Amino acid sequence: AVGLWYGILVQHRSRPGRWRWAAPVLPLMAGVASIWPTLSLVAFQEQQLGLVQDAPFPHNLWYYFGGVALREELCKLAFFSLFLPWLLRRREPGLALLTGAFVGLGFALEENLDYYDSSGGGVVWARFITANFMHAGLTGLAGHALYEVVRGRFARVGDFVAALLGVIAMHGLYDLVLEESLADLGVDF
Repeated sequence: AVGLWYGILVQHRSRPGRWRWAAPVLPLMAGVASIWPTLSLVAFQEQQLGLVQDAPFPHNLWYYFGGVALREELCKLAFFSLFLPWLLRRREPGLALLTGAFVGLGFALEENLDYYDSSGGGVVWARFITANFMHAGLTGLAGHALYEVVRGRFARVGDFVAALLGVIAMHGLYDLVLEESLADLGVDF
């Protein structure tokens, strides 16, 4: 699924060039690498903050929104920020969106491998259809918002904060709905 989305995103690059297919590998690998600080935050959030998946309502909302969504989106955005100097020199807002999408896609690649190993494939099909695009889309939006606020010399920080909060809310809602739906089907998430 990641290969399919990789191909779709490469096809939407505004200026095709010689490195069209190879250049996105760097942001993709940055997305893969962003999983490691995310996993470190998992331990901190669970052990120090007590954010656990099986908490009763409404505490489970803190887990999905303030735990999973917040840590994943911030880690992906941090690794996206490594490309900001290059993106600011290029002055292509669409390229910032695509670069963020490739970072999100790399994160999804690593996360899907982990789910496949741990669940034996039970969650893989639900994630195959939705999570790859969700990570790519949300990181693309957050990355583009960060690019715009830095490019505008922090004149519209409110727009960036609103975009980031919206991305975190969408991610948390996605995880909550997917987990509840799979639990109803008897699949461990």
